[in-house]
Amino acid sequence: MKRAIEAVFTVWLAVITLRYAETVLRSVAHPFNPGEDTLWLAGWLAAVSIIAACLLFWPGSARILVKLAIVAMIAIAVLSGAGVAALLALWFLFVAYIWGKWLLRLAGAEPEDGIESIALAVPLGLAVPAGCGFILACLHLLTPVSVWILVPGLTVLQWRTIAGLRSRTIEFRKPSFELIFPLLAALPAVVLSFVWAVAPEIHFDAANYHLAVPKIDLAAGGFIDQPYFFHSYFAHLVEMVFAFGIALDGQAAAKLLSFGLSLVAGCCAYSLGKEAFDVRVGCWAAAYFYTTPIVSWLSGTAYTDHIVAMFLTAAILAFVKWYKHPASTGWMYIAGVLAGMAAAAKINGAFGLPVLIVVVCWNIRRISVWRAAVFLALIAAVAAPWYAVTYYWTGNPVLPMLNGLFKSSMWEQANHIMNSSSFGTGTSPGSLIRLPFRFIFNTDLFGEASPRGGAGIALLIALPFSIVLLSRERRIVGVLAAAAAFYLVIWSFTFQYCRYFTHILPIVCILGAATVFHIGARGLAGKARLACLGLGLLMQFPATPVQFWNIPERYPLRVALGLETREHFLDRALAGYTAAQHLNAMAKPQDRVIGAGVEQVRFYLNAPLETLEESTLHTRLREVAGAPPNEALLANLRDYGFSYILATKEALQNPSGESPYLQPEFLSRFATVEFSDNRTVLYRL
Repeated sequence: MKRAIEAVFTVWLAVITLRYAETVLRSVAHPFNPGEDTLWLAGWLAAVSIIAACLLFWPGSARILVKLAIVAMIAIAVLSGAGVAALLALWFLFVAYIWGKWLLRLAGAEPEDGIESIALAVPLGLAVPAGCGFILACLHLLTPVSVWILVPGLTVLQWRTIAGLRSRTIEFRKPSFELIFPLLAALPAVVLSFVWAVAPEIHFDAANYHLAVPKIDLAAGGFIDQPYFFHSYFAHLVEMVFAFGIALDGQAAAKLLSFGLSLVAGCCAYSLGKEAFDVRVGCWAAAYFYTTPIVSWLSGTAYTDHIVAMFLTAAILAFVKWYKHPASTGWMYIAGVLAGMAAAAKINGAFGLPVLIVVVCWNIRRISVWRAAVFLALIAAVAAPWYAVTYYWTGNPVLPMLNGLFKSSMWEQANHIMNSSSFGTGTSPGSLIRLPFRFIFNTDLFGEASPRGGAGIALLIALPFSIVLLSRERRIVGVLAAAAAFYLVIWSFTFQYCRYFTHILPIVCILGAATVFHIGARGLAGKARLACLGLGLLMQFPATPVQFWNIPERYPLRVALGLETREHFLDRALAGYTAAQHLNAMAKPQDRVIGAGVEQVRFYLNAPLETLEESTLHTRLREVAGAPPNEALLANLRDYGFSYILATKEALQNPSGESPYLQPEFLSRFATVEFSDNRTVLYRL
């Protein structure tokens, strides 16, 4: 029976990796719009081939390749003008690390090596500046000045921890090609993600709220209610981290913090794979995670899903360490704090936590009611404040979701989950059976700009054969498998969106790699499985450039090398940016802007931008929706403080009656064109 399972899995692995390779090659051949995707495919294959050849024929090349990657990133930071921002981002991450080390020591929890120390201390330590920022924002004392006082203060307070730091590195007993290759093969992906990290932000959610809300809060001195765009209610813990970056050195520091935390997420994947299985699994899991196209894409942006994955994986890592050594209660408390941070970062982060809570409650007699209560209290204490602010403003802590339950007057009283019905394959029994295959091979159904193959291949490597791992280490594998299964079930029935899968992806990568290495004897079949695993890793990254559809060259190398200014890049890559800069030079502090199809420039606008698509029911545009396009409409808009209309030319074609201010007869009578280019038009009322 065992040999039969091994044989079937080997065939399964060969079939899905070959099918995946074909899928990715088709994505490269047929991108969303013309670009240099084929050149990036050739460059990627050449780079990985060179790395493999160096490792095979030059035993000491591993350290040299890592140093070359570091030197390349330093050069990019300097040439792009982001050198100071990079240093400040490193400083902030170091502050998080030393506070995390202190908290670990306070809990009596000691990581095993340097990588595990980073994987646990950095996410844990972020609780301190984020918590301080939350208090300052509530007191309306959150300003660039207060941040510049707080960060040095947090550094000085931990001078003893800094003085006691010792160099700790990962050690392989027998450095081998099998261990080192996957990590070094991910290096080109890391460097290319860094290229995007030093470039100005041009991606929708990042500019619409991940960066825009922290900028607005810093300008206001703290939390302010922004009902004119509902995405502002999604800004939680990670956006507070971005606020520190913006206060220190603008969006460049915030984006570099996002990039740095993507590397920490990779460390979390490695450390959990090593803790649950062995170093080999950890190495391949980390490489698979980072080279997954959606993760490589996220790493160079100011999105947050890879950071949620970091918090959730770190929480499960701490929980597994406690579960293996129940007497070490400190690890359970650390897991509770990190679990709270995962939930505080994004509500989806909580999808992976019920299994941890169930395990603690199941063992309540052994660990005592008091310790279990502390674990649960830590989760609630860390997560709840971020949602309490939204509840205070709206009456619904997760607005606009679950409003059929909370019944806030600011939204339709229904439990719709935004535009979730636009993505995925449905929840019928047949659709759910096909879901893993459709998700991997038809990823374009699960996101606006998700190419086929964009979700990687790890899910199909892990499913369904990872169940055989239960015979090896039932307790630990059971926790990982149950957490992944529970998350994926909730994901399937709520919002089948590619980015939201990222949160549990490190666990999926660990289970997939462990299945390949532990399903049976090595032999010829084992070598075949390892070859398939290598092919899957090799073919993941080429779909990444396709996701950067905004520019034909896919990676802004000219910006990274200082050959193109940030202004010129934004002008050609971000629709509406030039109009926004023109508006910034004209608008007065009290002016408000009506927008249509321009939410992506919110971060770059100084004046408040209100669009009908983003507005709640308590906004001015809702009050005039459907009104006649006459003098009364103009008077109402001016009374509300609106002085300008910024719209894409696409939005001005056949506007609906819900937007009377976009009607040609209104614009021709009551508005004057102040700026126009081939994509946007700016009107003054």
